[in-house]
Amino acid sequence: MNNKSKKGILGKCMKWFLFALLIVVLLFIILASCDSNSEDANNETTSVPETQQTENPIAPNTSAMVDDIARKAKAAAQTIDETSTKEAIEYIKSIHPNYFVDNKTMEQTMYYGYLLEYAYTNVNEDYANLGMDISQAIKYVYRGAEKVEDSGTQENLKQIEESLNKIK
Repeated sequence: MNNKSKKGILGKCMKWFLFALLIVVLLFIILASCDSNSEDANNETTSVPETQQTENPIAPNTSAMVDDIARKAKAAAQTIDETSTKEAIEYIKSIHPNYFVDNKTMEQTMYYGYLLEYAYTNVNEDYANLGMDISQAIKYVYRGAEKVEDSGTQENLKQIEESLNKIK
């Protein structure tokens, strides 16, 4: 009788062990599918064509617009070439110091600033610093957090001037 009770206990334990193992495997499968679904959702948002993005445009003068400009510049920085670099620097020089005339000018200048910063950090510090100073000077004025006359903006404008003199 002692053997039968041992087999009964082992049999019940084995059944519970297999049942628990089955639950763990099912949970693992469910969690794995949730992760792949969230990755698919993230990939869908980043691969939306420009034409669809313009259907729900981002409001100007917002942090969301600044972030969008920075995101586009960061993507372009991955494949920057000498022509794009010269274009960015020449644009910045050509409108200096009139970066704040309208939204279009501020957005374009911010884009070029972020482009230079992302492309040249740890590669060419003069270009990277120019880009960083440009984006910092403009983004706060663009969003209405600062005015052109504010000390932070004026300091960035001085640093832009210094960077442009180094680059000539």
